[in-house]
Amino acid sequence: MPRPTADRSRGAAVRLRGIVKQYGAGRPAVNAVSLDIEAGEFITFLGPSGSGKTTTLNAIAGFIDTDAGEIELGGVAVAAMRPHLRNIGMVFQHFTLFPHMTVAENVAYPLRQRKVPAKERARRVQAALERVQLGEYGNRRPDQLSGGQQQRVAVARAVVFEPRVLLMDEPFGALDRKLREELQIQLKGLHRDLGITIIFVTHDQEEALVLSDRIAVFNNGSIDQIGTPAELYDRPENRFVAQFLGESNIFDGTVQEVEGVRVLACPEGRFILPAPAADPGTEIHAMVRPEKCRITPLDPDGAGLTNALKGEVEEEIFLGSSRKLLVRTPTDRVVTVRSTAGANRDVSVGSKVFVTWDSADLLVMR
Repeated sequence: MPRPTADRSRGAAVRLRGIVKQYGAGRPAVNAVSLDIEAGEFITFLGPSGSGKTTTLNAIAGFIDTDAGEIELGGVAVAAMRPHLRNIGMVFQHFTLFPHMTVAENVAYPLRQRKVPAKERARRVQAALERVQLGEYGNRRPDQLSGGQQQRVAVARAVVFEPRVLLMDEPFGALDRKLREELQIQLKGLHRDLGITIIFVTHDQEEALVLSDRIAVFNNGSIDQIGTPAELYDRPENRFVAQFLGESNIFDGTVQEVEGVRVLACPEGRFILPAPAADPGTEIHAMVRPEKCRITPLDPDGAGLTNALKGEVEEEIFLGSSRKLLVRTPTDRVVTVRSTAGANRDVSVGSKVFVTWDSADLLVMR
């Protein structure tokens, strides 16, 4: 039977309108950010350092004052409300556990601050620890736990008082890859069980793709694009999103019409564009993902292929279940091809090849 899903009405909707934060002269750290986050949604703020994602998160938490704009949590304006009154849980990259307290005492701290009776406090603490699979660790101290266990204690402390919104600022950034992946799975389960709204900040694209209902891609203080992981990966709206979210081969050129067919004319060649294409004379960017590319040692004309780049395999990167080939073209352009580990075993460094793809897989961007 499928696992039951929590009632997402337990989360609070978050509404941002025209948020601006300026530090000194120059471009604002956050520049007119507007966003509607549904109750119970898991949304990730993704972007490079300095893009505005953490500043926006801190504005929602109330840790910084904004210069303009409105913030609503559950339909209530909170711009003038102090952080502890917003009923928001927060988890940071650095766990900030109290070293002199036991695990249970750390988790109970927010309940003590809210004057929850001792019996109810003990019940909630145990339930929170069991949710993060640390039910038997209540009497230990933080220095007796691994990094991953400490982070789970921090999560338990953030949800023990039943907030409607949980903010997470790169919480797994200091952990090794295997542990990070384990905690990502646990966090997805926790979100499913609790049904609260989670706003997650990261610069790790894979983490964002794994965790999120939607992703907001931040760039230079603004949101460049927002959508589901599949929407952003398959249909990025601009060059920045395409390059930041996954690997991409991007060709810059001009649309031409050849024998009634629209093509992209660029230094690397002429490639058939998917319909509907831009008007002739339009300058565009076109992208094809490495996993949509194929390698063939055959002449494209003989193989009946429509789009092809001639080149030489410059590097082969083994990635376990897949491998990546870097192909250098006569125009000195390097094109990336990704395939299963068992494919193209007759191709290696130094092989003369053609890189091909289907026209439908060439995405036109602004």
